[in-house]
Amino acid sequence: MASAMGYSATVEIELFVNGQRFPVAQCSRDFLIFDEPVMLPGTEAELVLTIDGHARCWKMALPESAIPSTKIQGIMEPKNS
Repeated sequence: MASAMGYSATVEIELFVNGQRFPVAQCSRDFLIFDEPVMLPGTEAELVLTIDGHARCWKMALPESAIPSTKIQGIMEPKNS
Protein backbone atom coordinates (compact mmCIF):
# COMPACT_ATOMS: atom_id res chain seq x y z
CA MET A 1 0.00 0.00 0.00
CA ALA A 2 1.49 3.35 -1.02
CA SER A 3 1.76 6.14 1.50
CA ALA A 4 -0.38 9.23 0.95
CA MET A 5 2.49 11.29 2.39
CA GLY A 6 5.01 10.27 -0.32
CA TYR A 7 7.63 12.68 -1.62
CA SER A 8 9.61 12.88 -4.84
CA ALA A 9 12.51 15.30 -5.12
CA THR A 10 12.83 17.51 -8.19
CA VAL A 11 16.25 16.77 -9.69
CA GLU A 12 17.98 18.47 -12.63
CA ILE A 13 21.48 17.72 -13.93
CA GLU A 14 23.14 20.08 -16.42
CA LEU A 15 26.58 20.32 -17.99
CA PHE A 16 27.90 23.73 -19.04
CA VAL A 17 30.65 23.75 -21.68
CA ASN A 18 31.93 26.94 -23.34
CA GLY A 19 28.68 28.78 -22.56
CA GLN A 20 26.43 25.98 -23.82
CA ARG A 21 24.03 23.98 -21.62
CA PHE A 22 23.60 20.23 -22.04
CA PRO A 23 20.91 18.37 -20.04
CA VAL A 24 22.32 15.22 -18.41
CA ALA A 25 20.20 12.09 -17.79
CA GLN A 26 22.61 10.35 -15.38
CA CYS A 27 26.04 10.97 -13.90
CA SER A 28 28.72 9.32 -11.79
CA ARG A 29 32.30 10.11 -10.82
CA ASP A 30 33.66 8.98 -14.21
CA PHE A 31 30.87 9.19 -16.80
CA LEU A 32 27.91 11.24 -17.98
CA ILE A 33 24.86 9.94 -19.86
CA PHE A 34 22.84 12.28 -22.08
CA ASP A 35 19.33 11.84 -23.52
CA GLU A 36 20.58 12.90 -26.95
CA PRO A 37 24.02 12.31 -28.55
CA VAL A 38 26.46 15.17 -27.93
CA MET A 39 29.90 16.01 -29.30
CA LEU A 40 31.96 17.86 -26.73
CA PRO A 41 35.43 19.39 -26.92
CA GLY A 42 38.20 18.17 -24.62
CA THR A 43 37.98 21.06 -22.16
CA GLU A 44 36.96 22.06 -18.68
CA ALA A 45 33.23 22.00 -17.89
CA GLU A 46 30.90 22.56 -14.97
CA LEU A 47 28.35 20.00 -13.82
CA VAL A 48 25.38 21.44 -11.91
CA LEU A 49 23.15 19.14 -9.86
CA THR A 50 20.00 20.82 -8.55
CA ILE A 51 17.78 19.02 -6.02
CA ASP A 52 14.60 20.82 -4.95
CA GLY A 53 16.10 24.17 -5.97
CA HIS A 54 19.44 23.68 -4.16
CA ALA A 55 22.35 23.58 -6.63
CA ARG A 56 25.79 22.00 -6.23
CA CYS A 57 28.52 22.53 -8.82
CA TRP A 58 31.61 20.55 -9.81
CA LYS A 59 34.40 21.46 -12.23
CA MET A 60 35.55 18.63 -14.47
CA ALA A 61 37.80 17.92 -17.42
CA LEU A 62 36.18 16.30 -20.45
CA PRO A 63 37.95 14.03 -22.94
CA GLU A 64 37.75 14.99 -26.62
CA SER A 65 34.71 13.46 -28.38
CA ALA A 66 35.51 11.88 -31.73
CA ILE A 67 31.87 11.22 -32.62
CA PRO A 68 28.51 12.27 -31.14
CA SER A 69 27.64 9.99 -28.22
CA THR A 70 25.08 9.65 -25.43
CA LYS A 71 27.78 8.50 -22.95
CA ILE A 72 31.00 10.36 -22.13
CA GLN A 73 33.54 8.33 -20.14
CA GLY A 74 36.83 9.29 -18.57
CA ILE A 75 35.78 12.58 -16.99
CA MET A 76 38.04 13.81 -14.22
CA GLU A 77 38.72 16.75 -11.98
CA PRO A 78 40.74 19.43 -13.80
CA LYS A 79 44.37 19.81 -12.78
CA ASN A 80 45.26 22.93 -10.82
CA SER A 81 47.71 25.19 -12.61
